Amino acid sequence: MANFVSFKDMLATPDAYAGYDDQLKYRKQKNKRMGYEEAEPTEEELSISGRRKLARVMKRRKSQLKRSRERAKKRMATKDVLKKRARRQSRGAAAKILTKGKAKSDLSVAMKKSIEKRLSQGGWQQRINVLQKRLMPKVRKQEVGRKR
Repeated sequence: MANFVSFKDMLATPDAYAGYDDQLKYRKQKNKRMGYEEAEPTEEELSISGRRKLARVMKRRKSQLKRSRERAKKRMATKDVLKKRARRQSRGAAAKILTKGKAKSDLSVAMKKSIEKRLSQGGWQQRINVLQKRLMPKVRKQEVGRKR
C-alpha cells in the first residue's frame, strides 16, 4: 500500500529542527506556535513594560513550570545548574552588601534596577565570580543532601 503524501511534504522550505527526534521537534514547534520560543538570556536590565510582559507570560505558564519543577526535583542537578545556583547566591550576597542588609524584595523597582546596574560593573563581576567559585562545594553538598 502506498504512503499518502501530505501538504507539508511538498513544501520546499528546509526543516528548522532537522536532526531532532520527532518528540523534540513537536515540542519546539508547539512552543513556537504558543508564543514562547526559547530566547537567549540577556544581560541587560528589563524596562518596566518588559517586566510586566514577563510577568504576564509567567502567569500564563505557571502550571507548566510547576510540572517542570516537580520533574526536575527527582533528578540530580547538573554542573551548569549548580553553577547558576552558586552565581545567584553570590549575586544575592553582593546585593545585600550594596543595600546594607535590606531585603531586595523590600526595595522599589528603581532601586533594584540601580543595584543590578552596579552589580554588572567590572569590579563587582570579579567579586561575584570569586564568590561563585567558593560557593560551588557548598551548593554541591546541599544538592547531595537534598537527594538523600
